[in-house]
Amino acid sequence: MSRVPRQLPSSLQGLDLVGMGIMSLKSGDFEDLPNLQTLSLWRNSIKSIEDQTFQNLNKVYILELFENQIEKLTNKTFLGLAGVQKLDITENQIKSVDSGKRFKYSCNSCVLLISKI
Repeated sequence: MSRVPRQLPSSLQGLDLVGMGIMSLKSGDFEDLPNLQTLSLWRNSIKSIEDQTFQNLNKVYILELFENQIEKLTNKTFLGLAGVQKLDITENQIKSVDSGKRFKYSCNSCVLLISKI
């Protein structure tokens, strides 16, 4: 599998796609999953994340993206993740954090894990 599966039930609250060989995340990949609370995408081959991929995931409180090959983050990468308490993007290949604009990620009470910038 190189993409996020389609036609998942909209009532889904947890999605575990660990080690599935996913190579990129597109802006429409999760748009039909408004009830998602946990999203595990670690140990894939994710190299890129389109802006606004997580736009409609305001109920997600855990997002795990560690052990991938993510190279770039922009100020719109995590847009829409208002309820995140844990965001783990360690063990990636991050070379660029928002070229030209200030990278912003804010939350009230969360843990942001990041390395190799």
